[in-house]
Amino acid sequence: EMNVHADMPLLVWQRRHLWTRRRRLIFSPELFPTVERLGEMALATPLRHRPFASLLADLHEHEDTLLRRWYSKVRPEEPVLHVLWSAELVRELSAYTSEALQASAHATGLRPRGGNGSEHLAVLCVGSGAGRLQRYLSHILGTLLHGWDVRVAAVVPAKSSKMGARSVEELEAISWPSLASDLSKPQPAEGSLTLEEALRLYRPRVVLCAGMPPRIDWSKSFRVCPTVLEYLLIGPKDCDRSGDANLTWGGAAAFQNKGKAPDTPSYVQDGFVRRELPKLSAVCLGTDDAPGRVGTN
Repeated sequence: EMNVHADMPLLVWQRRHLWTRRRRLIFSPELFPTVERLGEMALATPLRHRPFASLLADLHEHEDTLLRRWYSKVRPEEPVLHVLWSAELVRELSAYTSEALQASAHATGLRPRGGNGSEHLAVLCVGSGAGRLQRYLSHILGTLLHGWDVRVAAVVPAKSSKMGARSVEELEAISWPSLASDLSKPQPAEGSLTLEEALRLYRPRVVLCAGMPPRIDWSKSFRVCPTVLEYLLIGPKDCDRSGDANLTWGGAAAFQNKGKAPDTPSYVQDGFVRRELPKLSAVCLGTDDAPGRVGTN
């Protein structure tokens, strides 16, 4: 049984803004708002009038600042897309990631910690809520995959390296996030690394990307990384709101000639296969979901 002390993200915000008393809870999946509760909050009122706007700003302040610099291909007033992490979404995502890591270990002949050929299994969280998701997954996957050396990192990529081309030694000097017991204060996502540097450093088996910036394609970098066997895209699909409709999702290129056979999607050319995950999609809500636009994420 996990003995980790943490606060519900919702209670952290309520205590900071509404309460004067401190409350501590034992970490469990029930500490997250349910998808029903988030749905009531997100879909009851139009976006600009939502009563929990301050909560969202509090939860995503760090990633919002880092992601904003990627929104150069849309209007300046375009809001940054964020995922609303519910108990159901984190639970389903943790179970799926656990299975994906075990499958990757089996496919590459890896063994649990201490066995012959043992090696850590790495997950990289990218984008919206990456820091908070990293902290939760580190504890959950450590329990689900007992005996394996599971490591989870979080990054919101920098658009360019602040130090020019970094050597392998310089990248390795950046340590993995520590596994702290206080889940109410997740470490901010790494924001000084480019996506290519983060992939070289952490060598993930699975990438979880939430809220890819509009008309920006990060998926190509995921696919060319030799250690990545699977990546999950969380956000509006088949459009430019999250990623690039053509480069990320395989849709028809803009102004493609009518009657011409569509190009083979980039991910197919790179040896990947696209799969829908209905169990995850059913519990996924985001800041783009609003009355009359349910299911956008």
